[in-house]
Parts: sequence; structure tokens; C-alpha cells
Amino acid sequence: MCQSGLGVGTVGVFFSPSSSGLCSLEVQAGLWLCGVGLLCPVGCFGSEHLSLCLSESSLEKERETPSPIDPNCVEVDVNFNPDPADLVLSSVPGGELFNPRKHKFAEEDLKPQPMIKKAKKVFVPDEQKDEKYWTRRKKNNVAAKRSRDARRLKENQITIRAAFLEKENTALRTEVAELRKEVGKCKTIVSKYETKYGPL
Repeated sequence: MCQSGLGVGTVGVFFSPSSSGLCSLEVQAGLWLCGVGLLCPVGCFGSEHLSLCLSESSLEKERETPSPIDPNCVEVDVNFNPDPADLVLSSVPGGELFNPRKHKFAEEDLKPQPMIKKAKKVFVPDEQKDEKYWTRRKKNNVAAKRSRDARRLKENQITIRAAFLEKENTALRTEVAELRKEVGKCKTIVSKYETKYGPL
């Protein structure tokens, strides 16, 4: 208990609750401001008072709601080691190496593509194959090759990404099973406590 004995005018140092839940060190003339909202003379300050203040602050901090976690920042330990040659085939030439752990596809990229029938070849007589014809034919061949290469690159990327997601999915399912087991244990402990002592 606090005992009187020091008059106003004696300068002392005291602890008071702060917004962070910890006790802040402050100075006031003559009186201690206790963590429970009482004013006590400087002479009464001791280890019991400090222990009470710290225990209440710790309890406040434990009851604080945890900050939300960004799902994109969660790292999952996945044993995934793709063939370097496959990563090269999935990378844009001259660009960075494809990263199946981080790459994200647009919704349009993952839609099924319809089967397109090839157009029937039109026979062109040799006498009509002039310079203009060959120039147009060359441009068409280059465009067709570029389109095939882009489609093959995307297919390779989707394949590597899908392989990683399969591994990650297995790891996450294992982790969820372990967490559910832990939650079950915690619920049992809380249930036993509430049965004996009442609701928390």
C-alpha cells in the first residue's frame, strides 16, 4: 500500500501507461501516477508497484488484435527445382529468367483456346509469283513464326507454373492439416477452462 510522507514540491520520476501498452517514464512533482490511475507519493514506489504496472501493460498488449497479413507476402516452403533448360525455354529471349514462384497470368491467358482449322492452300500458278507475291509470302512466314513462338513460350510458362502450384498446393494442404490439429487442441484447452472457471 502507498504511504504518505512526501510533500508537493518534491520532484520524482514515475511510470504511466502509454498508448503502446508500455509504461512511460515521466517526472512529476511530489506524486507517482500509478498504472491503475492512482496518485501515490514518491516514497511508496517499489518493485510491487512496478510489477503491477508492467503486468497490466503486458495484458493489454496480449489482447490487441494482430495486424492483418498480406497473402502476397506469405512465403511457402516448397521443394521445387525445375530443369534450368525448361526455365530457359519459358523465358523471353534477352529478358529475365522466368520465375514460376512469382509469375502471374492474366485471366485471358488462362482461357481455353478454340481449335482453328487451317485454311486451305490456294494454288498460285508460277507465272503469277512475282516480286510482290514473294515479299508478301516472306512477311506472312515471319509473322506466322512469331505467333507460333509466342504461343509456345506461353504454353511453356503455364506448364512450369502449374508444376510449381501443384507442389505448393500439396505443401499448403499439409500445413492446413497441422494447423487444424493445433486449433483443435487449443479449442479443447479453452473448453476445459471455461467448463471449470466460466467463459473467458
